[in-house]
Amino acid sequence: MSAENLSLSNTLPNTTPGKAQPPKARAAEVLAEKKPDGVAANKPNAAKDSKLESAIPANAQEAKLQMNKGLLQAMFGKPETRDSNAMRIFYQEVVTQLEDVLRQELGDDNFSLQKLADKTSGIEGQEDYWSPENTADRIVTGATGYFETFKKQHPNLSHEEQVEKFLSIISPAIDKGMGEAVNILEGFDVFDGDIKDNALKTQELVHDKLDAFRDRMLGLNKEQDEKPLFDDNNPAS
Repeated sequence: MSAENLSLSNTLPNTTPGKAQPPKARAAEVLAEKKPDGVAANKPNAAKDSKLESAIPANAQEAKLQMNKGLLQAMFGKPETRDSNAMRIFYQEVVTQLEDVLRQELGDDNFSLQKLADKTSGIEGQEDYWSPENTADRIVTGATGYFETFKKQHPNLSHEEQVEKFLSIISPAIDKGMGEAVNILEGFDVFDGDIKDNALKTQELVHDKLDAFRDRMLGLNKEQDEKPLFDDNNPAS
């Protein structure tokens, strides 16, 4: 995997061509999605929502602002949950993009990557559940778990073509999801320190695991010649 693929900042320009949202706007959407029922979502550049916004009394707008601040504090204000909440956003954005492309490709609305990924990397709530290694494992396990289904739907392709085509579908979706996650975390002004380090490490591990999947499917990762039981230069006593 080339070095440029290991920088999240390099994936951002390719995430939503021509439709990139400012980080603040995307973060506002995430906060809006978490609001209780009956509270309207805050959609940027929507005339209808602008009219509604202007009709809200000043005290109601202040209450909404305080609600957003409260949600932000709840998500990132506690050191013990700050990193895991960030990784949860990171994972969810990737899975959302993957599910979209795989539903279109497989023509099946009745599946979820989460169901498959839940079988790996422990149980949520465990201390290392949202570690870069386990998060990357869930992403790749969930995505590549549908390769056999993909193969059955493309019997006219050679095995190598099936592998390469499948990866050409899931890899851009993963990168797009990562870029969306960075937009959100930057909008929250929390994409720094451990959160940034964990995101970068997760991306690196995802690309490594996808490379390993490709090599395994194509038979390119055969073990090197086994070492002899006894080294002539260092015979056993």
